[in-house]
Amino acid sequence: MTDISPQSLMVFIVWAVFLISLARALMQGKLNDSAGRTIWSLFLLWVIAFSLWGPDAEQSLDHRLGGWPVALGLKSACMLLTFYFYYHVLRPLRADHPAYPLLDWLGPLALIAGGLSTVWYGAMPQMAYAEWRYVVIGARDLVLTVYAVLIFIPYTLILYHAEDKPLLRLKQGAALVCFVSYVGSAIGGVTAGVLTLLDHPGSTAVVSLFTPFIYTGMIAFMIALVPYRWLCVPWHVRQIWTYWRLRRLSLRLTHRAGRAPVMGLSGWDLLQGDRLDLGIYRTVIAILDHYPLVLAQPDSDPLAAQIEGIVTAQPGYTTLVSAIAAVKG
Repeated sequence: MTDISPQSLMVFIVWAVFLISLARALMQGKLNDSAGRTIWSLFLLWVIAFSLWGPDAEQSLDHRLGGWPVALGLKSACMLLTFYFYYHVLRPLRADHPAYPLLDWLGPLALIAGGLSTVWYGAMPQMAYAEWRYVVIGARDLVLTVYAVLIFIPYTLILYHAEDKPLLRLKQGAALVCFVSYVGSAIGGVTAGVLTLLDHPGSTAVVSLFTPFIYTGMIAFMIALVPYRWLCVPWHVRQIWTYWRLRRLSLRLTHRAGRAPVMGLSGWDLLQGDRLDLGIYRTVIAILDHYPLVLAQPDSDPLAAQIEGIVTAQPGYTTLVSAIAAVKG
């Protein structure tokens, strides 16, 4: 049985998630507009780049193409195009930015320079492949880090804080982790390139030191790539559990207060996200209406006092729901 390296397994998983997600997007018509096609083109470019991660993958492709150093050039081109196009996707978030004039030409110039470097090295190699590779990666990572630090990380933070749906915020958070992880790995790439130019032998050790950032970034990338509905499954189960906890508490309080209980949700309602959210809201309102009546009784239920403590802190709605659902007694 052939052993599968962690890198090969990661590449397989990334392609599997990408292809399944792409098939779903096609069936749902999400590629019918230009914005959808642009986003999925970015995902494709990044998956191709990740497939060529590491010298072994590069040399395997180069060998099939007659020994020309095509793989590193292709990977770098995919990464540069991904960052440059995504820069234009995020650019409308802010009408002007002092870095826009620089970023408008930096990406295309780096792409042209990378292509010329690949052709030049293929025709007239002036240094060992490993050394040339570190220099190219260092230069590429330096350019991409500029885009990540000036645009991607700040703008993704804006999107993260503006998102009010927890699962969509999770996807924005995953994108943020992906960019931060890339910057971490890029520091290693740039350092290795500089050490190579200085004829220092520590380039390989530096790259190995920063490799964990790549794994972290790819895990975050896969989370961002997972369809929204897939992420909804564990969230929906959690919401059902929250509703069940609130429902039990509401029935106990209405019984103690001598009031009619709020009508519960049917099994079908529990499967509908909007109806479940509305059921949670109504149940919380019922709890807030009835706990003061129980609290005023001579033999007050300790649960009412716990709820009073939560309400006194004046938390936001989401925190309020979680805190009340966590009440025990």
